[in-house]
Amino acid sequence: MLSIIKKRLFVIGLGLPLVFASGSALAVQTTSPLQSPLPLGTTTYNSTKTALQSFTDNWTFNQIVNTGSPSTYLKATLPTATNLSFSSMYLFDTTLGTTLWTYSSSTPVFWGQVNPADNFNLQINGVTTASLSQYNGQITAAVPEAPAWVLMLIGIAGVATAAHIRQRRHKQIPSGLAAGGIRA
Repeated sequence: MLSIIKKRLFVIGLGLPLVFASGSALAVQTTSPLQSPLPLGTTTYNSTKTALQSFTDNWTFNQIVNTGSPSTYLKATLPTATNLSFSSMYLFDTTLGTTLWTYSSSTPVFWGQVNPADNFNLQINGVTTASLSQYNGQITAAVPEAPAWVLMLIGIAGVATAAHIRQRRHKQIPSGLAAGGIRA
């Protein structure tokens, strides 16, 4: 019986499958690049499996289209699947070396602010349940739209105005003291 090979090998950008022996079943690991830089909007990715196997797919994308904005929003969800089950799914920011999202039933969607200049890896782990299995998923990149920026600025202006009014009221001298005496 063969033991599980624990080394993680990445062939970034080549999309080559790496086959590992793990007992009698095959564990296949692939790395596939998505379009780089990732365009704004929705990018679709999919994978088809033709054997009963466990698998680890790594979808890499380097940077998000430069929009002039210091931040971009990124959305990733659990892909739709036919004849397979997912054991785990992770979204990594490989530039910072951090995990942005780990799929769970309580967090089925990642929707967060990221640095558009960073590099990312979406890792999907699972097991096929038939000789022909597939999944389809989407990653969406977006910047806040103009109405969102306007609402943020209005909110900031409202908070600043409220703070200014509160500060002015606090500094005012009570009218009884200004008239030269204290009223009873």
